[in-house]
Amino acid sequence: MLNTDDHRGAFEAARSILPVGEDDEVRSWLGNVAVGRLPPFHPQIGFVMIAFTHAFHHLLQRTPHVQRCGKR
Repeated sequence: MLNTDDHRGAFEAARSILPVGEDDEVRSWLGNVAVGRLPPFHPQIGFVMIAFTHAFHHLLQRTPHVQRCGKR
């Protein structure tokens, strides 16, 4: 983050550097985060999309890091 309190700016910066093309899967993940649509943790607990989307969700929500670590 360039500015400590600019969570929305950090999210938008991450979204803006994604290339636009045929495979916009990661861009769609961030689109889902922007509207609060999160995937469940199960049954594919190891799928990177789950961790990625929940991490960016907590960034947007400004969830304190102690709460983020224990949230399920």
